[in-house]
Amino acid sequence: MNDKQKWYVFQKDLGLPIYVRCDVGEFHPSLVAFLSSMRFTELSGREAEEAAERVGAEREARVLDLRPCGAAVAQQIRSAAESDAHGPESIVPGDGYRVYRHKDVAILLYSFGSKEWVAGAFRDFGTGEAGPAYKAVANRFLGWSLAPLGVVGFWGRWSDEGVVVTRQRDSGGEAVFIDVRRDRAIVPSGAPEAIRPDSRVVRLDPTAGPGRRRMGAEQLAGFLAQHTCYLDYSGPSVPVRQAIRAIAQRLEGVVRAPAAPGSRPDLSL
Repeated sequence: MNDKQKWYVFQKDLGLPIYVRCDVGEFHPSLVAFLSSMRFTELSGREAEEAAERVGAEREARVLDLRPCGAAVAQQIRSAAESDAHGPESIVPGDGYRVYRHKDVAILLYSFGSKEWVAGAFRDFGTGEAGPAYKAVANRFLGWSLAPLGVVGFWGRWSDEGVVVTRQRDSGGEAVFIDVRRDRAIVPSGAPEAIRPDSRVVRLDPTAGPGRRRMGAEQLAGFLAQHTCYLDYSGPSVPVRQAIRAIAQRLEGVVRAPAAPGSRPDLSL
């Protein structure tokens, strides 16, 4: 094991085999704070060795090797592409792998048949005003790596109502991950939240009138599929579609207007 490389585990208390590995000395010092904000905890000593062993032993384990990009990769990240007309993110299929690119931010090479993925990023990754873009890259990685574990992510935030699902550009890069198998929501702000019988999926619609209206299960499933962190040119994977169907059957979906600043939404229906 490279002594300079640090291992970070996602949501340590949950025991999920999802890791980031990097030499933080090659990046801006703010990278450590960024990883912490994304709920990655540093592992040291024997814990790091056990993480490496777990990646080797468990089929659903994933580790992202984060590296500073060289000149050639930097050119790929910054270069103009036809896909830029549709947004800063794109996925290009390779021979047995995929290439995810967030323009001006990072490139990530991954294969669903491999446990170890590689990302190239600029040395200031995680710093400055591009916070939402950095969060988006991290949440894409989590979206892909958590899907086989029955955990699916959606752009938005957690509230007293449940999960408020929004468009990515309105989320500030934040995402909520729903663990279908354990009925819990994994949120960026702290400890996981329990999915209660009265938890809802909320869709905000500025054109909605007073009150709220229910979404049917099919409508809710379609809405969730359009706002998941799981990005792929072939659409959501089978595990993601299964998780979305389960969520749409278990939780009530509602549409309401955004709450006025400083007010609390009416939780009744």
